[in-house]
Amino acid sequence: MRQGERKHDFSAGMALSDVAIEDLPSLGFSRPADTARVAEHLLATTRDPRVRSYAGQALGIATREMGDVGRAVRYLRAALAAATSCGADREADVHASLGATLAFAGRSSEALRHMDAALGKASGVTAARVRVRRGVVLQILGRTREAIEEHRRAARTLHTAGDTTWEARALNNLGNALIDRGDARSAEAALIRAEALMIEAGMLFDAAIARHNRGLVASLLGRVPEALAHFDTAEKMYADAGARPAELSEVRSAALLAVGLHADALRHGQEAVDILRSRGASAAYLANALVRGGDAALAVGSLELARSYAAEAGRLFRRQGRERGETLARLMVIRARHASGEGSRRLLRDAAGVAAAADRHSVAEAVEAHLLAGQIALGVHDQAAAKSHLLRAARSRSRGSALRRVIGWHAAALRSDAVGRRNAVFDACERGLQILDAYKLTLGAVEMQASATAHGAALAEIAIQHALAANDPRALLRWAERWRATTSMIPPVRPPDDEELAADLATLRQLTRRLNDATVEGRPIPTLERERRRLEDSVRSRVLRTSGADLAAITEHVDVDELLATLGDTRLVEILQVNGELTVLVAPAGRVRKFSAGRLAEAAREVDYARFALRGAAGTGGSRAEVALRRLETGGPRLQEMLFGDAVRALGDGPLIVVPPARLHATPWGVLPALRNRPFAVAPSAASWLRAVTRRAPRRRDVVLVAGPNLGSRGAEVTTLRRTYEDARVLANGAATCEDALKALNGAWLAHVAAHGVLRADNPLFSALTLDDGPLTVYDLERLRRAPYRLILSACESGIGTTAGADEVLGLASAVISLGTAGLLGSTVIVDDDAAVQVSLIVHEHLRAGADLAHALYRAR
Repeated sequence: MRQGERKHDFSAGMALSDVAIEDLPSLGFSRPADTARVAEHLLATTRDPRVRSYAGQALGIATREMGDVGRAVRYLRAALAAATSCGADREADVHASLGATLAFAGRSSEALRHMDAALGKASGVTAARVRVRRGVVLQILGRTREAIEEHRRAARTLHTAGDTTWEARALNNLGNALIDRGDARSAEAALIRAEALMIEAGMLFDAAIARHNRGLVASLLGRVPEALAHFDTAEKMYADAGARPAELSEVRSAALLAVGLHADALRHGQEAVDILRSRGASAAYLANALVRGGDAALAVGSLELARSYAAEAGRLFRRQGRERGETLARLMVIRARHASGEGSRRLLRDAAGVAAAADRHSVAEAVEAHLLAGQIALGVHDQAAAKSHLLRAARSRSRGSALRRVIGWHAAALRSDAVGRRNAVFDACERGLQILDAYKLTLGAVEMQASATAHGAALAEIAIQHALAANDPRALLRWAERWRATTSMIPPVRPPDDEELAADLATLRQLTRRLNDATVEGRPIPTLERERRRLEDSVRSRVLRTSGADLAAITEHVDVDELLATLGDTRLVEILQVNGELTVLVAPAGRVRKFSAGRLAEAAREVDYARFALRGAAGTGGSRAEVALRRLETGGPRLQEMLFGDAVRALGDGPLIVVPPARLHATPWGVLPALRNRPFAVAPSAASWLRAVTRRAPRRRDVVLVAGPNLGSRGAEVTTLRRTYEDARVLANGAATCEDALKALNGAWLAHVAAHGVLRADNPLFSALTLDDGPLTVYDLERLRRAPYRLILSACESGIGTTAGADEVLGLASAVISLGTAGLLGSTVIVDDDAAVQVSLIVHEHLRAGADLAHALYRAR
């Protein structure tokens, strides 16, 4: 965020009548409406040219900030006329304000003429202050290198003169220009100095801008949790100064987009656009926000919204003469056309033109523009154009941010693919994914880690397609595993402010209980709902600000030879999708075989149908339940054919490990005929299964039994099991609180939790087990130092979650798997409490006899 004029951080409650006339123009930024009223009153009541010059200047700035740039220009011309009799410095200052406003109006040549006129009338400190604003105009016009020189020159003069206020503004604007150039390290140094000077001078609003810009630097460096922390701090500083700039939502959108949180990015992007529109803000600010919002809309697949935002931004940029911004809007249009399936020579010409403009204006998105042009060229079989564009994009693979380098390796992989160099394709894909491995380790929140995997989906898909074309099942298995459920293999990071997080979670539990009680009693709940949403946002924001703990850590990847040797009599069944088609890998006796199955979309619909039928069978009795079960009898074989295809003949009759795509993780596997009469387990990846089976059991055989409230069975399984496990830690009959449960679960040999499960599809990390004092959420479970060695969740839908990123699942099960549990028994559907009791007791009987969870559940079935 730039500081184009002098600003002052008066509190929102201060009367403007008490403000010195010299400070009135500064308030046109943070309080434009109030400033305009005071300025209009002064212009109507005095003929003093000095007062009229300040009042007219303030009215022009305020009017510009409220979006009416044309009228702002008229006010500033009148102020300039009044300033001509007030001395050269006064005239130069108004010239500079008029020049800045003309730049926002798109009249760049005239804007620079006024800036030059201001410099011609000023010297020393006054000239340096003009240069601060001239630098802003140059930056708006995309002349970033000249802007940097202006700000540096101004900062040196102001420092020598001891004008710390304007020196700080020059440094802040310098930092902003360096961000545009991509020089994050230099920008960070300038902004830290600027913020310190502003705080020392009591300029809270200005200091908030510097902190805001430090968040932009952190984003540019790939330190997104740090960026979000800066934005949160800046928001508090702005609030103390009585302001809430829309740019804060805009930059949050960009940061969240970088970690794959697309829906959140779109929400903040739309918020920025809506705020600016409601305030009638300057077209320059609105155009920038439209580009950010359009990027997020593209990420979530809202192509019409992206096109709409891009068209509006393009019109605004053209009116302002901002070719750099117009290039970004044109790039968004090309991306939307390509995403909609268009592939033509015309699209290639348009994309090539945008890529050339991006090079000309030195925008960071030039790499993406060339990659896109190369992809379009490949689609229309223009090998020469593809080679040229991909070569330019590939140059970024060794410099810039992590995501920019990933784009470079993506381009390198496509270029190698085009010339048939398979080994080079695999190498490029691996190098790109290694960069993303390191990038994920900078993120502490599992939600960010999972979502960020989306950036590697294209690389993994390219490698899988090559392994499939080579008919190499072992290579296919390796690449299927390379980018599958990788988040579960990263040790979780506990937020540094763990006590505050625990306090927020405890408050949220109390509020949820009050909300449930009010719902049962028929009392109004909107206020409680709003407070719950506020608390959930607070918890989530706190966790998203957590940075990774160990940047030197290496994500585990499966060794195919080790995996096959460990399987023994168990067969691995790995299902992957390529271009919507399912391929099944079966690994028996040290070999890997490949089979074709159905289509992912059709299988997913059949899974949803089977789950619906199971809910009907569990929730009803009599004839309706019988109808639901008959549907399952006929639907099971059909679903099996879609999921396994011809691979069903290679399954043998021994135990299986099934590794499905994230979209099929919620499959009710027990309805498949081939799985009914054998032990089987389902894992998010073969690597996570391998880690689980090689984990050493605790020496102490601590058993924990937990029973939540309002169970149909009244916790009968726990009552029975406490007689079986005489030394067990039992939490039941009102004693099953979340904090006590966490202490007991930590590192236990075996834990059994009977409770109602809550699946939150809207925010999977708030999925929970209902205990006596409220929900035990995924956020709570992530506070465990060690997961139980074995965990039985006798709770509805406790074994499933929500898909995220490339091929990740977020929920209760994924949380304990990432913590290292060796065995988890949970349900993928709604369960009957009484039936769950009988199954649980038989499972425990076989566990005590030495069986693993898969064999124990098989015996119970």
